[in-house]
Amino acid sequence: MEFVYRQKLSNDSSTSTLQLRDNLEKLHSITGGVLEVITGCAGTEVGIYGLEVMTKVWADVFGIEFKIKHVWSSEKVGWKVDFIRQHFNPATIFPNVTRLNQEFAV
Repeated sequence: MEFVYRQKLSNDSSTSTLQLRDNLEKLHSITGGVLEVITGCAGTEVGIYGLEVMTKVWADVFGIEFKIKHVWSSEKVGWKVDFIRQHFNPATIFPNVTRLNQEFAV
C-alpha cells in the first residue's frame, strides 16, 4: 500500500504535489499535527491503516508529521471489542453505534 501511494505521488504533477504540501501544512497548523479518528463498527478501523501509511509518506516526502488519535469506536461483540482494543486502542469503545446517545462506553 505504501509503495502504491508513493508511486502515485511521484506520478503527480509538481503543481499537484505543491498543493498537497500546502494543504498538509494548513491541516497541521489547524490540528496541531493530531488527526482525530472515530470508527463506527468492527472493520471500519482498516481506514486507520491507510491513514498511517499516508502520514508516514507525508513525513518522509514533505517533512510534515501527524499523529493519529483514535478517539472512539463502537462494537458490541466481545471478541471484536478485544481485537479493536489490541490493534487500534481507541480511548473509548461504545457497545452500540445506533444508540450512542443512550449508552455508556465499555
